[in-house]
Amino acid sequence: MNQTGSVHDAQVRKFTPEKRKEILERLVKELEADPTIAAVVYAGSTSQGFKDEYSDIDIIVVSRPEDYDDVVRRWVAKAESMFPVIARFRASEHERKVIYCFLLEGFLELDILFESLATLSPRRRWKVAFDRTGTVANTLASKPKDAEPLPLAAYYKVCVESIWYHVTQIIAALNRRYFWKALYELDQVRFRTLGLYGLMAGLNTEDYTEVDLLPSAILKDLEKTLVAHADRSAVYEALEAALDSFFRAAREAAAKTGMELPDKMESLLRSYLASNKAEALS
Repeated sequence: MNQTGSVHDAQVRKFTPEKRKEILERLVKELEADPTIAAVVYAGSTSQGFKDEYSDIDIIVVSRPEDYDDVVRRWVAKAESMFPVIARFRASEHERKVIYCFLLEGFLELDILFESLATLSPRRRWKVAFDRTGTVANTLASKPKDAEPLPLAAYYKVCVESIWYHVTQIIAALNRRYFWKALYELDQVRFRTLGLYGLMAGLNTEDYTEVDLLPSAILKDLEKTLVAHADRSAVYEALEAALDSFFRAAREAAAKTGMELPDKMESLLRSYLASNKAEALS
């Protein structure tokens, strides 16, 4: 095999857990040697010893506010010089918070969140690798002021009050033959259903992270909301299934929270859907 082929094979060959551990330990050692780094924290599955062999590396590099810009600039370049980086991108950015995602050889993902001490927020599952300030562990363990998950009752209220919007958008899109717009709005109905079930089960459904851990009966029902073909008949059928799932979840949430049942909204939307479906498919 030629040299180019050998290089390509090395890039795509799956990393080993041992290689992942080696990279993490090397990176943390280099960060600890930099006096401008206030702390390093393990995040995600890294903080729990990795979920499985497919887990990536997630760390938080914490600096003092006055060092932040310099730390980001230097350590993005440093990471690229230390490891075989195939690609990288800046995933998100806020004031004194930015995430860089690196793809390393073997398709190992390295995610570095750069944070300032001034913006570090509580995260009970994160684990401190080292801390020069002696304050980071207490910050992570403190009670979040405004980052609590939305309580079930509040989320239920928002969902039931707004579900009509997505249903009307789907039907309008179908009548205009905007099938992809209809599919997007159908996703919004499904997402709210998963959000309700997730809150009731204590699972994180954001970005579908723990959706697969929901009971199989729930997921089986939600399979009916998937669309095989972008045509009106298929989307209407999926929308009916989506409303079945949504209101099933809503009634369960109402029972758990003592909120008013969603019967009025459900009856209204089912009548609206039936009328439009009959007209569109006649």
